[in-house]
Amino acid sequence: MRAAAGDVLDSIFRSSKHAAGPDGFPCQGKTDMPSKQTANNDAEELLQSPEGLELKGNLSFSRLNPLAGELARDTKQPQLCGWITGIAYAIVHDDGKNSQYGPFNRIIGEFFALPWNRSVEITATEMFLPGTAERFVIAAVEKGGTCPIRFEGWAFPDTSGRKGGTGYVYKVFLRQPPGVLSAARRMAIECGIIDAPLPPPALAIEEMDPETGELADGLAELLKGSARKPVEQPEDVAAE
Repeated sequence: MRAAAGDVLDSIFRSSKHAAGPDGFPCQGKTDMPSKQTANNDAEELLQSPEGLELKGNLSFSRLNPLAGELARDTKQPQLCGWITGIAYAIVHDDGKNSQYGPFNRIIGEFFALPWNRSVEITATEMFLPGTAERFVIAAVEKGGTCPIRFEGWAFPDTSGRKGGTGYVYKVFLRQPPGVLSAARRMAIECGIIDAPLPPPALAIEEMDPETGELADGLAELLKGSARKPVEQPEDVAAE
């Protein structure tokens, strides 16, 4: 399409009776050519706007909610930053020579993010994580080549009392899909440390009305009262 736009400009220049020279550009001096703005407008009609999703860099929980840290410090209450999901493919280490923060790691992959207020959907190809979450992803990528990302980020007031701190820390929570157990939890069940979650109550065919398919009298209330509680979600809290 850009080539077509160039053809429009070229035809405008060549159509002028004052155009001259083998390169097709007009001679200097007064001409009856359309203004530069008119030519640009004609060309822009053929240009398309960018398509697809813009790929963001420097994704982090602090960027999803830049005020979360200060709010957590001032209000003494945790503040939601947002959510990041996707797949991590590689880790790029930066020695930090050109950064005021020192050495750091860029996590490269395909990521989807939502800020705390869900105001915009973000597609990114690199991100930064704090503490434990970063080390977990690095270890997983080095071992298996990729690592699924299912993180929820929060800013918490820093209660450690350390000097020179910002007054807040970022923590990352692992969001497991409903009903999916982590490898560690499955091992705990296999070892008898914790009980396996109860399966949903079975519904026998005879407990339904064969004509309407509705539940038998009182069965709906019984099932509603005996429905199992959701499996507790494991969480991964990032180091400060």
